[in-house]
Amino acid sequence: MIYVKENNLIKKYDVQVNKDELERLKYDIIINCSYLKHFDGKVLENNMPNYNDYLKYINFNKELIKQVEDRSFFGSGWNNLFHVTYDERIFPEVITLINEVLNDNYNNVIKLLDYKEMKSKDNKKQTMNIDISNIEDLKKSKQEIDKIINELYDDKLNENRVSVNKYINKIKKCINLVLVDELSMEDFNKTYSFVDDNIKEILDSKLCIKM
Repeated sequence: MIYVKENNLIKKYDVQVNKDELERLKYDIIINCSYLKHFDGKVLENNMPNYNDYLKYINFNKELIKQVEDRSFFGSGWNNLFHVTYDERIFPEVITLINEVLNDNYNNVIKLLDYKEMKSKDNKKQTMNIDISNIEDLKKSKQEIDKIINELYDDKLNENRVSVNKYINKIKKCINLVLVDELSMEDFNKTYSFVDDNIKEILDSKLCIKM
């Protein structure tokens, strides 16, 4: 049950969700709409990402480089150092909203129904003037070159990425708001001022605002 503020009315809705279909849509959105971020570097075994999360991490590969001494507050020991490569899926914001609804939390259901993915601005790649007159400039230039190469690689990974907006109408079909009752804002405010703080907290947690 949610309470939605629409103009001068407070409307009470029962929320009905087709969870099976919404779960399928969630999977499709993760696969087709996530931003892919490539990683290529050295990682200690105890800092390894959860590569068993096959939705989050793909194309995972690790190769043992050597064992290194690992000193910490709890003492010293040996740890494996790996060369690791993978592509991480950065889930779109809408996945968080879908998960809330799937877990019967409807506080942001209106935000989900009204969701629209904004077009990201294209960042123009700028040509660098590389100065290698000293070793520090050389190191800095290499870091900048590596950054641009990584950005170009990520651009290539994401060239077939689909906008979340393609799925919004399908999401809406999974969620049905059934009007139960409505109350004028004047009557609602009178009631609100009358009840104790515990009930106010419950009302506030269920109140959605739709302008």
